[in-house]
Amino acid sequence: EAENLRSLNGQTALIFVNGTQVGTAVIALGRAKLELTNERGGTVPAVSAGTKVEITVGLTTILSGSF
Repeated sequence: EAENLRSLNGQTALIFVNGTQVGTAVIALGRAKLELTNERGGTVPAVSAGTKVEITVGLTTILSGSF
């Protein structure tokens, strides 16, 4: 979940884990939220200390960090 993104409302955020896109989220009310689940055949990437997470809009990284 990412917050304080009001200037990007209506844009689509791409979410990456260790460089692999794991989903998208439309930014609304200044927030982007993605929930991953393994129910109904979904996949959830392995996450451990040092795993990098990045959120981009277009070609611009708007947030990044690691666990």
